[in-house]
Amino acid sequence: MKPLVVPSAEYLRDLWLKCQQVPLAWHQQWATVESFGRWLMQRDSMFFMVGEEAGLVYAEHVVPNSDAWIGIVMFDRQLKGREPEIHAALEEMFKIASRG
Repeated sequence: MKPLVVPSAEYLRDLWLKCQQVPLAWHQQWATVESFGRWLMQRDSMFFMVGEEAGLVYAEHVVPNSDAWIGIVMFDRQLKGREPEIHAALEEMFKIASRG
């Protein structure tokens, strides 16, 4: 588990394409790579990569010490066996959010 870092436009496009393959997690507002990139750059959101780029754990609309929308997207649709890493990402997000 590590914070998501988008080092290049190519990486962003690859991530955008991977997310499109998970219909339950896909939103029409991400119709373009640019709109997807803007979503990843929201000031009130956090994103962590799970495994060797197996998926994302994220928090949107974070209100420190109060609330957030949590999402988990596994590109291969497999959660089993990844629970410890997902829990670690969530724990880190709560720590960051509680700092305000």
